[in-house]
Amino acid sequence: MKTSINANDNRARYAFRRLIFTATFGASLLTAAQPQPFGRPLVFEPNVGQVASQVKWLARGNGYQLFLTADGATMVMREHAAEASKTGFLPALFSPARPSAASGASTASVMRMKLSGSRSWDNVRGLEPTGGASNYFLGNDPNQWHVNVPHYARIQTAGVYDGVDLVLYSHSGELEYDFVVAPYADPKQIRLAFDGVDEMRVDSKTGDLLLTVADGREVRQMRPRVYQQFGNHKIEVAGAYEILDRKQTTFALAAYDRERPLVIDPTVTFTTFLAGSNEDEVSGIAVDGSGNAYVTGFTLSMDFPTVGPIQMDQQSTDVFVTKLSATGTILFSTYLGGSSNDYGNGIVVDSTGVYITGGTSSSDFPTHTSLGPAPQAYHSRAFVAKLNLTGNSILYSTSLSGSLDASAEGITVDSMGTAWVAGYTASTDFPMAPGVTPLQAINHGGADAFIARLSATGASLLYSTYWGGSSADYAFGVGVDASGYVYVTGSSHSSTFPITTGMRACNSGYKELVSDGFVLKFSPGKTVPTYSTCFGAMGTQGRGIKPEGNGNAYIAGTTSSPNFPTTTGAWRTVKVSNGSAFVTKLSNVGAMVYSTYLEGNDGGTSGLAIALNPAGEIYVAGYTSSTTFPDQPGFTPNPYAGFVAKLTPQLSGIDYVTFLGAVIRGVAVYQHSSPLVPLMPTYPQVYVGGFRYTGSISSSAEDAFVSRVDESSTVAICCAVIL
Repeated sequence: MKTSINANDNRARYAFRRLIFTATFGASLLTAAQPQPFGRPLVFEPNVGQVASQVKWLARGNGYQLFLTADGATMVMREHAAEASKTGFLPALFSPARPSAASGASTASVMRMKLSGSRSWDNVRGLEPTGGASNYFLGNDPNQWHVNVPHYARIQTAGVYDGVDLVLYSHSGELEYDFVVAPYADPKQIRLAFDGVDEMRVDSKTGDLLLTVADGREVRQMRPRVYQQFGNHKIEVAGAYEILDRKQTTFALAAYDRERPLVIDPTVTFTTFLAGSNEDEVSGIAVDGSGNAYVTGFTLSMDFPTVGPIQMDQQSTDVFVTKLSATGTILFSTYLGGSSNDYGNGIVVDSTGVYITGGTSSSDFPTHTSLGPAPQAYHSRAFVAKLNLTGNSILYSTSLSGSLDASAEGITVDSMGTAWVAGYTASTDFPMAPGVTPLQAINHGGADAFIARLSATGASLLYSTYWGGSSADYAFGVGVDASGYVYVTGSSHSSTFPITTGMRACNSGYKELVSDGFVLKFSPGKTVPTYSTCFGAMGTQGRGIKPEGNGNAYIAGTTSSPNFPTTTGAWRTVKVSNGSAFVTKLSNVGAMVYSTYLEGNDGGTSGLAIALNPAGEIYVAGYTSSTTFPDQPGFTPNPYAGFVAKLTPQLSGIDYVTFLGAVIRGVAVYQHSSPLVPLMPTYPQVYVGGFRYTGSISSSAEDAFVSRVDESSTVAICCAVIL
């Protein structure tokens, strides 16, 4: 199915948009364009040493972490993230808040739930294995790493009281726990006790149990659902919370058949506690030849509170890599990190493994090889790691550093199986490849972009170069074509940014106060680039780049410039909003072929990622605060809406726009081949990842997510929240 949309055909755009949301969310009104909550596959893991020894089982929930010990369940709940850029020295452009690597990620409150008078919870067992597993490469001591930790959909503790079992599981993203009361057993034995709670009360309207924790925030335990099973039918039994004292409660139940088992089923929701949280995020996504998706980003480390008042401060973040099947099943989740903050920024996959790049502030990040001098205290390093395709082995892990900050933002792999990474560094001693002449051997000032190529084993540099001028310059995206040419895009604040003859200079007349976008194309065997050019000015950033087989390249990014260069016949040639995404195609020598704004009539829009399908159609993803993106009435972001837009190769039309979550940071396209083509054509499947709203539509809490858009005759979306 393919519906073409141009700037003068609002009826076609409305019809296609309505179809998207009818198929996706089962609604036919345009108001369904609001971000919708998706189900979360909460899974439980046995503790095999990945966390403190007193923990028996653990799980990552919707804004909280759950630890089961011998005497109860401990929930670590996140609070507001610091409103700062994760790099410390990178100026944000229409950027939602991200935790600061320098100042720690966030604070967290802790609540412990115990069962007064119960037996020890030592006999916990996993039920319903999912087939997925977790792998933990935390710290630089391989003896402390743990792999193939199995996932379970639910866990059971038998005999917590006489004739009473406890089962924990997830439903629609929320934590549920059942007390299964055997015939003739006494449910009055069950007494819930809470530590870390300042106040406990029953909501007179709903019957929910409200637990006030740190800063007056509330954890809500829904009114218990109580029932008995009669064949295929559940017979409800009236039940309510009965508060015994300031920190204990039990269940008041109506009469029931004591000859049959009874199930008491509360549900825990953290929605009110989570408002403003943003601690799990997908930053990059890739897809393999079988339609499996691989994502990377960052998540809070699994720190267990062990002593003192029920409070935790300054949790750090770890890199995660998750592989999902084409149906959304988690095949593995692998965590890499150290004692400080670590971020995954880019990911790519080939037939030999999964490549990840990012930044780390941890001196004990798991690395096999360190290239360049050790950074000074409180400065970050770039890293590149390669995992096997099952995620349970690090094939290599290499740090790239100089004395000052460095972060790798983009990664690609060439036909030789060697990884190219691009990022930025403030160091003057960033490592250079021995015996290879770089494009630029020294840092010209501030932060310069860097581009590096690692050997197939990750043990050495095959190529490395700075690229920048006298002020701050950043590389965000990198690509390589079949001929070995390398393409890099980013932003420059330097009026002295190096450009090739005949190309546009950077920051002409703007005194380096705002950024220009730049594109660099070069062959690693030459000492001068094919071209280096700037474009856009006034807050322009190139965020993603995809080369074509003929040496051309598509770039996506963000601009505030009212005179960003566009081409005749483009989808939008005049900027009307505060900030805009853009899509541009350059020829093999850097000449502009096509270029368009991508925006609504109000608010701001940011393009963060780009992908191409085999037909040369373009997919751009990002986020917008526009209520009319693209020219759509009645849509209200909250406060951002993640989007993926499919554009024609000439950038003259939009095939469709789909809204998912809050911010989309990665996009990848998979299109399988069919032996019956063209009798039975295949359709692209578009994978996106970022973070999304949790809880109600109006909630501002956020979590990492992955979604798949299937471009078949019936548009459908498959999605999974992964952290």
